[in-house]
Amino acid sequence: MSEQAVFDSLSLAHTDDEFARWDDFVIRSEAGHYTQLHGWLSSYRPMGFEPEVLVARGRDGIIGGAAFLSYSLPLLRGKVFILPHGPVCEGSAQGPRAEILAALTEHFQANNAVFAQVWPHIGRNDLAGLAEFRGAGFTGPRLFDLHEFSSTELRVDLSKSEEHVLSAARRNTRYYGRKSFSTGLTLRLGCTLEDLEESYRLWQENGEYHGYHPRPLSTHKIILDRLVARNKALLIQAWNGDRLAGSILVLFAGRQAVYAQGGIRREFKDRLPAYFMHLSAMRIARERDFLAYDFNNWGTPGTRLFKAGFRPVVQHWAVPATRMYKPVLCRLLVFGQHQLRPVLRRVASWRAGRCASRRA
Repeated sequence: MSEQAVFDSLSLAHTDDEFARWDDFVIRSEAGHYTQLHGWLSSYRPMGFEPEVLVARGRDGIIGGAAFLSYSLPLLRGKVFILPHGPVCEGSAQGPRAEILAALTEHFQANNAVFAQVWPHIGRNDLAGLAEFRGAGFTGPRLFDLHEFSSTELRVDLSKSEEHVLSAARRNTRYYGRKSFSTGLTLRLGCTLEDLEESYRLWQENGEYHGYHPRPLSTHKIILDRLVARNKALLIQAWNGDRLAGSILVLFAGRQAVYAQGGIRREFKDRLPAYFMHLSAMRIARERDFLAYDFNNWGTPGTRLFKAGFRPVVQHWAVPATRMYKPVLCRLLVFGQHQLRPVLRRVASWRAGRCASRRA
């Protein structure tokens, strides 16, 4: 696409088909990021967020746009808007990004925004890339910090063979990776609610061992429905006989496969399920012509050691920036956010649990 390219229309998506087409665009565009998937952002709905997508269309279909979240503040009669790793535009020239940013800021203002926060999809030291966001009014510091809508990219090149990936890895990673396919594990791709619930029980066990809590099951049910069941994500399971030894959730976005959630059962660690699952995910991604595998954040010390063994290329993204529409309310929100953090987190968990009960 040339730098002079323009779009024929710019409007909000409304139908399931429009959301599905947007996700297809994010998956195949090298500028895409998993946080721009409507199917992923929809999983925040149980916590009170509402996902929306602004789509730019040209003669041949979607050429750009942005998925974003809003959170209503009834007592303040306003909203907080979250724009993670957007806009997404086709082609190296970034297409109509400035126009999309302008349309987004207008939409935020028209819908009673208190502030809007963006996580720019540019490198941390790309000062030139930040200019467009500053020009759109995103000049303030981070205000919303209850959740991180970004990640550290840990990229493994899939343009070459698996043998090349392992040859470039550390010696132990190379040895255990090859050995993992001869330990008796069986690969299955989960696609049903029962599969997800089996994986989620394992993730909870793994979280308890490492001292963290996985995202609520209700959010994963949405991901299963909107992405996994539509072949836009993978629920990979490693089985040892009739026992689940490990499971990982892998998303597709930006011509990459992205690790999103996972864990193993400690009793099967000698079977090397982590190596088996991640290398299997890489195989599937390579077969589907994806360019890279993103291990997506370092995680716990043990997980960091495992991921570092593949020698991934690290990408740190630019820090979030904010456009304030109502500065006085912004200061009030920041104070309340810091003072009431435990309460707000409990409310979010309660909302997610209530949503799960209703779905059941």
